[in-house]
Amino acid sequence: MRMLMKYMICSCLLYLAVASAQAKHLEPFSIRVVEKPKELKSGESHTFILEIRNKSNTPLTLCLTPGMNWNLSWTNPDGSGHGMFGGSRSKFVVATNYDPETGEFTCKYFHYDKDDFITIVAGGTKRINVNIELPQECTGSTVELTFNFESGYDGSEIGIVAWTGKTRPIKATLPVKKA
Repeated sequence: MRMLMKYMICSCLLYLAVASAQAKHLEPFSIRVVEKPKELKSGESHTFILEIRNKSNTPLTLCLTPGMNWNLSWTNPDGSGHGMFGGSRSKFVVATNYDPETGEFTCKYFHYDKDDFITIVAGGTKRINVNIELPQECTGSTVELTFNFESGYDGSEIGIVAWTGKTRPIKATLPVKKA
């Protein structure tokens, strides 16, 4: 009986530990497309507005680096020309330097700062504009869009506590207007 009780206690503790770890990775917010064009035109830029809603009862801090990424794909009428292009708010190299005397090449990489973070009040929202240019090569009748959000840095190096992780993708299909 004692062995069974110990087994049950260990099983419950293991379940609680796993559930707690999974809960830490749940998204405390939702993202949705609130404004989008009715149709896209090849060779033109289009603005999409996405809204982040804090679902928690406490303020939520997110890092906008890399932030909202997107990709789009299409197939041209003849079956060729399937294309994909992506976009991101990511910052990579801040500066490069080449010393001709020593031949040394150095890069200074981006390091996030407080301007890369937003805090959304409990139950509040924040809107993000995403500009997407549809390439001229797209002659398909529809475009498949996928938006992904990633809060990549926890802010610990600058005294901020931010949620980190990636969200589930948001997908949309839009018609392409012929030129």
